[in-house]
Amino acid sequence: MLTLQSDVANNETLISKIFTRARVLMNGLKTLYHEDNHHTTARPSTLSFETSEPRPNGQFLGVTRPKIIRRRTVDVNSTDPSTQITQPLLGKIEFSIPVGTSGSDVMELRQDLIAALDDDSLMDTLMSKNIAPDK
Repeated sequence: MLTLQSDVANNETLISKIFTRARVLMNGLKTLYHEDNHHTTARPSTLSFETSEPRPNGQFLGVTRPKIIRRRTVDVNSTDPSTQITQPLLGKIEFSIPVGTSGSDVMELRQDLIAALDDDSLMDTLMSKNIAPDK
């Protein structure tokens, strides 16, 4: 089980989101979790963690490619505004980390990404063409 503290309303109020491990694949290189409200076919809600084995090339030791993928299902308007359809809402964070990179360099990269994701003005501008007003 994995519990994430999430500020879903962006109002500094954390709620616990609980994910249960559903599968481990590819010799442990991919782990899939289902959120507690997950429905297998109708409304999947998942979080997955993946990585890859580095592939050395000459003197270069290669890179690992860890990634996190969050999938939820949302209702959106169809071409007929009176009808809604369900569609996947995906978020993916992917890294390319050369073997031998220091932990502090990786931490700085993570913190830079967290800062960008937490900058509402930046994210609103980036995503504004696709976001419907809240009801």
